[in-house]
Amino acid sequence: KGVTDSAELPGAHVISRALGGHHYVKIEMHSYFHHPGDRFLVCSDGLSGCWHDVEIARTINEAASPREASSTFVRETLRRGALDNVTAVTVF
Repeated sequence: KGVTDSAELPGAHVISRALGGHHYVKIEMHSYFHHPGDRFLVCSDGLSGCWHDVEIARTINEAASPREASSTFVRETLRRGALDNVTAVTVF
């Protein structure tokens, strides 16, 4: 995926559905296998819409810590003029 409109991103609706005005919230839960050294980024479409996959991989792999990675993602996304909210959670 490249830089794109957030409406085209798969899963872009998930947070809106969970925070919407409905009385009932459908919970989605997924399990993933992980291995030592894996690094994960959970982010809003405001962030992912401003980055190419290769840039995300390079940035998270070069970061010395999860805090450094998250700070870099948010700072650079805002510099690029994010059109939506910007959230980044990284786990090493």
